[in-house]
Amino acid sequence: MKEKNQRDSMTRNEARTSYEETISKSWKVLWKQNVNQKLKVFMWKSLHGALPVRELIFNRTKQGNPMCAGCGEREETIEHMMFQCKKAKEIWKMAPVQWEGLEHLTGCFMKWWSAILEAQESRGEAVQVNVTINILWQIWKARNEREFNQKEREPHKAIEKAQKEWREFEEANKGMEPRKITQETEVQ
Repeated sequence: MKEKNQRDSMTRNEARTSYEETISKSWKVLWKQNVNQKLKVFMWKSLHGALPVRELIFNRTKQGNPMCAGCGEREETIEHMMFQCKKAKEIWKMAPVQWEGLEHLTGCFMKWWSAILEAQESRGEAVQVNVTINILWQIWKARNEREFNQKEREPHKAIEKAQKEWREFEEANKGMEPRKITQETEVQ
């Protein structure tokens, strides 16, 4: 019995360590992406479950309606808003990047993101990852337009805006090395 408990404990520790290593690697790769800083913060919040979607607000305050305003079919979680809502699906259908084989991971944003990073690492798809981050940002902005201004953004407009902002950022940063933050640069 004692040996079994030790084996179980070792297995849990190995799994926890592996998960922690995956998370740590995910953060490092996120901060190295060639996208606008605000998009990195947006992704960080998404990965931490900290985007103020309806379900999160309702669970914290017990006020408002947790149902998705885009489709009215399910609670608005981060995963629902980004992948499962019919409004998000319309945008993804028009997206210039497709992540074949990852559809089953859209119920867990961290697993989906980890799979994206694996694809980037194994196939060198950094551009696709950066465009994907911009698309996710535009899905969030379209959601906020609907939520706060009662305006619907056409799916093709969200894709056009994502591509435009990505190209502008790429062009503005062409040939520049990422700026390293040190105590010296913070003081200046």
